[in-house]
Amino acid sequence: MGPETLERIFDPFFTTKAVGIGTGLGLSICHGIVTALGGEIAVESTVGKGSTFLVTLPPAQGRPSETLPPTRTASSGRRGRILVVDDEKSLRTSLQRVLGGEHDVIVVANGREALALIAAQDLDVILCDLMMPDLTGMDVHAELSRTAPAVADRMIFLTGGVFTPHAREFLDCVPNPRFEKPFEIQNLRAIIRERLR
Repeated sequence: MGPETLERIFDPFFTTKAVGIGTGLGLSICHGIVTALGGEIAVESTVGKGSTFLVTLPPAQGRPSETLPPTRTASSGRRGRILVVDDEKSLRTSLQRVLGGEHDVIVVANGREALALIAAQDLDVILCDLMMPDLTGMDVHAELSRTAPAVADRMIFLTGGVFTPHAREFLDCVPNPRFEKPFEIQNLRAIIRERLR
């Protein structure tokens, strides 16, 4: 990357990709997560050779919380059918892995896939990214509110930050739970258990 790109690499919505391919939020979200944890993220780049990102985090404070492994938590509630909608593959994979021991978890990468799946299957909980290319979580919620309001109520929003006035206004208006990335998985599990009661 050249110097002019490096200067803006962590700016929300800045992207060098073609229109419709990237949102320009990935590195901005990473920067927000790392700095919120008290860390730093830096980048070195040489045009034509590649880039190296260095993430430095402070050591953890206190003792780790004692939690039961996923295979033993199923007794704390009924097994549910959960849909994860997120354009970040790593988050989809992680949520499928950590929730899969106690629930049936289906993952999709965008809002269009989600709406098609929701129309074809009965789901208990929908974990949906707020900001995605093409159809956002807000768009998915609007369509479900129109066609299946009870299903729209089952949505839980995941967000890496609210970067637009429209998104902020949306979250202020809907009662659905929301989790700011990064979130504590035990808190998400608790909300899912509550929704399955």
